[in-house]
Amino acid sequence: MSTVVVAGEPELRVPDDVTDLESFRRWVYSDDFPEKGRVAFLQGEIWVDIHAERLQGHSRLKLKYHTVLDGIVEDEELGLFFHDGALWTHKRAGVSNIPDGMFISWDSLESGRVKYVGDQSTAIEVQGSPDMVMEVVSRSSLRKDTVSLMKCYWAAGVKEYWLVDALGDMPEFKILVRGPRGFRESPAKGGWHRSAVFGREFKLERRTGRLGHAAYDLKVR
Repeated sequence: MSTVVVAGEPELRVPDDVTDLESFRRWVYSDDFPEKGRVAFLQGEIWVDIHAERLQGHSRLKLKYHTVLDGIVEDEELGLFFHDGALWTHKRAGVSNIPDGMFISWDSLESGRVKYVGDQSTAIEVQGSPDMVMEVVSRSSLRKDTVSLMKCYWAAGVKEYWLVDALGDMPEFKILVRGPRGFRESPAKGGWHRSAVFGREFKLERRTGRLGHAAYDLKVR
């Protein structure tokens, strides 16, 4: 029996027969799977998050990363960057989740390290070990992003885990790289974080925009 963790009001019901990764994936492909909210299977736990995202500290911050990373991947023809909404599964690690961002290099696709589930033109899911995944922490996903997914991504062979936390006054950005028993933080110098996956350094800065709202810049060098 799986543990069901609901972040928010219990407005979404998980079917009784969803007890493991394979039954979870069958539910994902069924007409009964919810169109709204976040649902993930993480090593025996079913996570359900129906909170709306904060506009400034989550949605727009996530968009900044998507825009910058997608531009790099496209300009340099590195592979595919999947924005919010791509389902990813790793059977051996026992995880099925929709990351806030995911990069898969051409080498990973050509070698079979990552593959589409079903026909490439209609697939809604990939399986394997992405080169990089990203999560933007929200209050409802704090334990999921910093504990549960940390274990899952390492077990799945992910090379880099990008963790962005803007819950406080000053945003925190980490690039976590694989170690022998878990992820370790890539050393930062002057706020610059080195990514071996992209061959670049990145720095997140916060400023006050028009009307006093928080604005973010992801700098690259």
